[in-house]
Amino acid sequence: MALLVLHRLEGKGFASVSDIQTLPDWHRAALTSIGTSVFRQLNKWRKHGLDVVVSPPEQQTKSFMLFGSLEVQCDLETDELRRWLGFRTTILLDTDAYEGQRLMLIAQSYFERGIFDEADKFARLALTHELLPDFELRVWSLLTMIESYIGNQESSYNAITQLQQRLRQLEPVRPETRAWVYCQVARHMYKYATKREARLLYEQAARLLEPHHYRELGAIEFGLAMSTSGKQLEVQRKHFVQAYQYYLLADWRWAATCQLENIGTTLVQLAREKKGKQRIALLEEAVLILKRCVDIADALDLNAGVHCEINLARALRLLGQTQEAKEYLEKAERLADYKKLPWDLAMVYLEQSRLLEDDPVAFAQKFAQGEAYAEQCGRLESYLKVATVKD
Repeated sequence: MALLVLHRLEGKGFASVSDIQTLPDWHRAALTSIGTSVFRQLNKWRKHGLDVVVSPPEQQTKSFMLFGSLEVQCDLETDELRRWLGFRTTILLDTDAYEGQRLMLIAQSYFERGIFDEADKFARLALTHELLPDFELRVWSLLTMIESYIGNQESSYNAITQLQQRLRQLEPVRPETRAWVYCQVARHMYKYATKREARLLYEQAARLLEPHHYRELGAIEFGLAMSTSGKQLEVQRKHFVQAYQYYLLADWRWAATCQLENIGTTLVQLAREKKGKQRIALLEEAVLILKRCVDIADALDLNAGVHCEINLARALRLLGQTQEAKEYLEKAERLADYKKLPWDLAMVYLEQSRLLEDDPVAFAQKFAQGEAYAEQCGRLESYLKVATVKD
């Protein structure tokens, strides 16, 4: 298949950004710029019947796979189309491999929207097809991420074990794929095992990467932030900011939005250690960042919106803006209930209970609701630990 956009397009295949860089008018452009530009242009053509698959996710080696047929409409911009003249190379891609990759991208979309049961279903459907080893490991990695949201310690451990087994069986794979797998294993470690071991594995992953592996480097910075001691909040915030910058370079909006929420949440935690004007200034900065996060998540229908609203409500409560805090928690509750997110519901009820501390009976009821959801996802101990944190 080729990017023959001025003619009828038929078949299956792909063109990488390095292929596109050989074309007239493209040869001076950076690979990352090409990837972003091409992706945006192809998205414009979706309305004309063109199905686009982008794989693998890292920008430097991004390939664009097209499926179906396209008659270019006359309302498309001539200047944009002119860049595609002369590209005629055809590279065949097995139909089964294409279908597997298509299903994986559907799974990823559901994951980012917080619809985890559908994400799990499509990821497992993708595994029924013949996938390239690196892409298959990305699917298994997605399944471990899904379990980290909706599973308990046992199911998360089983998913990580399967991922590690497939890495051994599918060797050799690209260094960035191995690093991505290491990130998923380290993520499990800091959540259920030891932060020190997690940090060592993140550092090992970093040694495998090149400067253009933005998605993987972002995951490492996020992991280093999460495995940093709770007393080193400023260090943690810097890691989140670096992760946010990497994800912007990777054009991964979901992950970038999640880092905005982490930055805002860290500011709320920093505010707890301050008094007077310093405390207020940090909380007000957190509110601005978290409101921006909510707006982006709502516009893109991203799962990050639930977490943003919970943390935004906390910041507003600490500023004494309780009515607005209640409104954000009600919205978060509806969304978490719709998307079947028990841990998020537990956090909503915990935060709502803090707004009811003047009413012991109502407080106890809300707190118990949170306990029930935390126990449902095997995280009761974490819930009780969070509940003891002083504002």
